This record gives sequence, C-alpha cells and structure tokens, in this order.
Amino acid sequence: MRMSPGLKTLVAFCAVPALLWAAEDPAKAREAGKNALGKTKVAMSAALETAQKEAKDGKAIECELELQGDKPVFEVAFMTGDKRTEVFIDGVTGTKGATAPTGEHKHDATEMANAKKALGLAKVTLSAALETAVKEAKDGKAYKGALTMDADKPIFHFEMMVGDKFMSAQIDAVSGKVIKVEEQKMETKKPPAPGG
Repeated sequence: MRMSPGLKTLVAFCAVPALLWAAEDPAKAREAGKNALGKTKVAMSAALETAQKEAKDGKAIECELELQGDKPVFEVAFMTGDKRTEVFIDGVTGTKGATAPTGEHKHDATEMANAKKALGLAKVTLSAALETAVKEAKDGKAYKGALTMDADKPIFHFEMMVGDKFMSAQIDAVSGKVIKVEEQKMETKKPPAPGG
C-alpha cells in the first residue's frame, strides 16, 4: 500500500512522541524512577505547582523525576506558544533550580508540533490528570508524566509506584477520564532451551 505524503506526515506526527516514550528500556526507566522516588521528599504535584509559578502562562506538557548525581530533581517542561521551557525543581527541598529555554535541549520540529497540537486539543491540565491518576492508582507516587498524541487523541501517560508495584495510567486529556491504570510487570527473558 502506498501512502500519500499527507498521510505519511500525519503518521509521523502522531507516532514520534509515543515512540520516544517507548524507546527507553522499561526496566532501567522503572529502576531509575524507583531510586529517585526513594530519595525525594516532594510529590510530583508540589513540583508542578512550584514550576508553574515560574512558567507563568506556560502549559505543562511533561514532568519527570530523575537523579542528577545523587540528587532527585523534577524536570518540568512547559509550552508557551511555540517555545518550550524546562524548569527544574529540587526533589528534596521543593525549591526552583535552573530554567532552561528550548535551545539548550534539542527537540525536533515534529515533537514540538505534536506537543502544540496536543495542548490545543487538551481540556485538562497535567496537574489535574496527575491528581486523577494518583487517586485511581490508590495513592501512587508518580515519577513520570507526559502529554502525548495517541492517533488523533491527546492522552496523559503516567508512571508511578504503589508500594513496590510499578503502575502506569492513561488519562484522556479532553474529558479527564481514566482510560486505564495497570500494573507494569517486569519482563524477564527466559534462557534458551538446552541445545537450542
């Protein structure tokens, strides 16, 4: 089947963020999230609130808790028009760190256009979707959240821990309703059969 140039652009436009989200090694990402959560004293919701004060009219599209050295830091990405800005929040004190304009982090045109489209369609904020996800996961502790496009629909994706379980949640960015919340099982590869 041959795709028209317009259809190719649409497929690329919708698929890139989902592919970037899925491209990282899930086991490593979960372990990094667990390690960072073990060191933070600040909830993602509080980090988003502090970062929003700095970003003023910006709309949050992503928040991730990472370890920078041994220090937990929330990286919160905002879009204001065509500009992406990142605000860093100390995961121990909850205070603002640096702010990085788009130029310091490379984001391709497709990723930026996708974020802009998702924000244009979304009726729910990242903070509100996070609140729904945490409640639905029975007091989950989120370490990653992002607004992405899934086909033609804006969706918030969250990764969190509930006790020692890794959970993921998807929240509809238009209605604010839960699409799904599920435990993420750690995949283990079976060793090859003897002689095979």
